[in-house]
Amino acid sequence: MLIALIIFLWLAVQTSFVQNLLVTQATRKLSKDLKTTVSIRHVNFSLFNKIHLEGVLIKDHQKDTLLSAGDLSANFTDWFFFKDNIILNNLGLKDATFHLNRSDSVWNYTFLIDYFGVGKKSTSSKRIQFDLKKVKLENVRFIQRDGWRGEDKDISFSNFELEADGVDLYKKKIRIRSIAIADPIFILSNYTGNRPELIK
Repeated sequence: MLIALIIFLWLAVQTSFVQNLLVTQATRKLSKDLKTTVSIRHVNFSLFNKIHLEGVLIKDHQKDTLLSAGDLSANFTDWFFFKDNIILNNLGLKDATFHLNRSDSVWNYTFLIDYFGVGKKSTSSKRIQFDLKKVKLENVRFIQRDGWRGEDKDISFSNFELEADGVDLYKKKIRIRSIAIADPIFILSNYTGNRPELIK
């Protein structure tokens, strides 16, 4: 009976309906914890090594769009949840726009860094090593509005591909094998910002 139940649950998790139901519950909890909107229109994943998200939306605390992405995919090490060394073989992002802004010293994405503890040292004796092999971005745009410094940047490209020999997030080291960029656009604007002259 127990084996039959395990098999049933395993088969259920493989279905698109159950996967999307689980992700809906997860994004609701994350939205509540972050005090903002996090939504994913559709998800398809394998428990062992793949995930594919469509229609990703994250808003900041001012309810403005922080990230909108049409397609996000990742391919991990097989059975990655049982391992301390996770290899991200492929990371793909398509039709995405990042909106980064601030009018004072705090960026609109700071709450995400605080929540996920990026840059904090682990107190555990064992920490997960994270490696990255290939990144492919299509039709991606970064819009940065820095009203604090008085400097805006608008960066976009139709295609960006990066192949790496190794990424160590703890030591902040990246060994890049190759980078290819198609149709890059970079626009920089300067003006008088809100930051006081004394701390410039």
